[in-house]
Amino acid sequence: MGVRARPVVTGIYRWPQANPQYDVGHLARMRVMEAMVAADLPGLHLTGSAYRGVGLPDCIEQGRTTAEAVVARVEEAMKQQRHGYFPA
Repeated sequence: MGVRARPVVTGIYRWPQANPQYDVGHLARMRVMEAMVAADLPGLHLTGSAYRGVGLPDCIEQGRTTAEAVVARVEEAMKQQRHGYFPA
């Protein structure tokens, strides 16, 4: 755009006792991103405050859910190997 002028008004607002909030549409973008990851990078799990909740309880729940998914994937891989199937 080529703008070179300094801003006329600026401000910084800090809320030290507040939790960050996602932008509007964040969860819809997350659903798209998770579907893309699942299709292109199976076994990669997106977990943490950047994805589905910034509070400690949210992060704990995400960690548990992700751990369960990883365990299920490993168990399935082990089951397939016992039956002679070795995925690439």
